[in-house]
Amino acid sequence: MDVSDYNGVLSYMPAELRQVLDAVSAEKKQITSEIRIRANKPLCLTQNGRSISLDYIVSRETVRNVIRLICNQSEYSYSEAINSGFITFGRGYRAGVCGTAVYENGKISSVREITSINIRIPRFIDNAADEILKIIDLSDNLPSLLIASKAGGGKTTVLKALAKKLSERGKRVSVIDERGEMQGFDLGTNTDILSYYKKTDGITVAVRNLTPDVVICDEIGDRSELSAINDCLRLGAAVILTAHADSREDIMNRKALLDMIRISNVKKIIFLEGPERAGKIKETVNRDELIC
Repeated sequence: MDVSDYNGVLSYMPAELRQVLDAVSAEKKQITSEIRIRANKPLCLTQNGRSISLDYIVSRETVRNVIRLICNQSEYSYSEAINSGFITFGRGYRAGVCGTAVYENGKISSVREITSINIRIPRFIDNAADEILKIIDLSDNLPSLLIASKAGGGKTTVLKALAKKLSERGKRVSVIDERGEMQGFDLGTNTDILSYYKKTDGITVAVRNLTPDVVICDEIGDRSELSAINDCLRLGAAVILTAHADSREDIMNRKALLDMIRISNVKKIIFLEGPERAGKIKETVNRDELIC
């Protein structure tokens, strides 16, 4: 892996913070998946699933400056994203944010005094989908798949590589990129990226207008998405979905996800080992092993 996206994030950092982050060795930059910025606490990096503290205490003013920079000096225009808990900026960079929530009529109307920012650094790893491609028969209709791992387990990295490899093999691919995390990457000449569409809307637009062979959708699991997925399958497109689940037991305990597998035509559930081994398969479970 190169360090271009790590360095790309630095351009959105205040000068002092940028200096500290830039002093990290190239080797450590390559394995950094998150930058965690918390008011009055040490600056932390996530490397191979572990949190590493740097010798730098983040001030509240530094947190405010980071928010201003990633919001392009216009926090108001990002208020809806901030209320939802994340901001997408730059080349598909994603910052989780939290602070003090203000509610009106049972919904978050604003977030005051943001105190924590978690920036995920996207990666493109060309061979991240190679193990999964070995179990897909490209000579016939693609099978529908569910790719699962714990949060931060490398699912999005695998999806990007999988979209590009399928595109290179002549498949028409539609990627529903609800959070804008994939729009800065080359996912192949046969890939259409529907950025910032809600999953249900994106799937509907794709199957009605783009005639995809496969629709790729990250972080599925809401019951409202089942109808759109079924429309996709009914019209002849396969789906490749991801979900937060680390084991078959996790899926069995999540009724909405289990119902999605039951109602849809997902053939296999592929569990990934984690971000430190991008694309490595921990376990493959056939649909029939979960659905009695």
